[in-house]
Amino acid sequence: MVSNLTVSNIVLFESNIIKLAFTFSIGLFLSVMPYQVIIKKIFFFILFVGIAISFLFNVGEVYIYGENYKRAFFYFSDEITTVLALGWLLFVTKGWVKLSIITALAVFLSGGKISILLITFTFLLCFIFLEFFKEYKTYLLLLSSILCGLIGYVSSVNLANNIEKNNISMRPLLLKIFPKKEVEKVMKVSGRASCQGALSCIKLNLVASFKQRYFTSLAGIWMISKGGFSGKQYPNTPDKFAALMVENNPFGINTKYGLTYNHWKKMGGVQSPFIDFGAGYGPSILCVLILCFGFVAYCAISNLRFAEDRTILVFSLYFLVIFFLNHTQSWLKSGSAVLIMMGYLTGYILISWYKRTQPFNSSESIA
Repeated sequence: MVSNLTVSNIVLFESNIIKLAFTFSIGLFLSVMPYQVIIKKIFFFILFVGIAISFLFNVGEVYIYGENYKRAFFYFSDEITTVLALGWLLFVTKGWVKLSIITALAVFLSGGKISILLITFTFLLCFIFLEFFKEYKTYLLLLSSILCGLIGYVSSVNLANNIEKNNISMRPLLLKIFPKKEVEKVMKVSGRASCQGALSCIKLNLVASFKQRYFTSLAGIWMISKGGFSGKQYPNTPDKFAALMVENNPFGINTKYGLTYNHWKKMGGVQSPFIDFGAGYGPSILCVLILCFGFVAYCAISNLRFAEDRTILVFSLYFLVIFFLNHTQSWLKSGSAVLIMMGYLTGYILISWYKRTQPFNSSESIA
């Protein structure tokens, strides 16, 4: 009896959908913790320090495409830019100058392409829908933070190049703390000198990224049409994904676009979050998930119409942007920083909506 319960608990804990729920719940828990202002300031400052160290000393996940184009994510993936963008958006609207500048710089240092497009679109929506964002001081702070971020990026690139040329490294310090194998892993640099110039490299990477998202989305839609590949059937490694795609040639795209095993292996898996989720769990559970997020989106839209608190308005708008537009980052994964962020935003949105819709809070009840 005990052994059966133990096995059941292990299986339950290893379930991907349980891990997803746990990851999301972390964000929900953080949203109700006390001292929120202090937590936000410390959290984003620590993120900035980590990204800066990663950028300057090539620690963690670092990509050097050329002398003037570099991206660093520390121990996170490129989705960390999306989280940093939330801090930038919040600090600008709050009028916190120093934090606005350092989060803007962190966004540029990490340089997640999709994330920068998302935050640009969010700022535009702020001008359209949120009246307080049209205030002169807020507008000036946004422009100042962008300028400081760009200047800081150029300065950081030059400083990082000089650090590397002078053979200044954190490797000796890390070797005193961690095993050599782990140090070599975190000091590995990718993409070195793969582009001729910064602008051409950005353009090349954007085109390649959108192609990958297009092909993997078609693959995911095909998997959904087959009822989903749950459990051990799901191709959870690049090799398994490539093998499945080559064997089945979904919608004939291998033939049409000349895609090979190596192409699919490089893509690694379905990169659109909701399509990827449906590819694993099938259309029915996907619909349930979308309905759940859709309810939160409804509450967020309600907040945009009636809430007055700036934090709630910003969080509601950013949730809507991520939910409706961020279909290129695979953030519906256990341990995803963006999924934790979505849980955090959800906590704020639902609490605000609930408080506002209670009878004892309505003007009619008070009258």
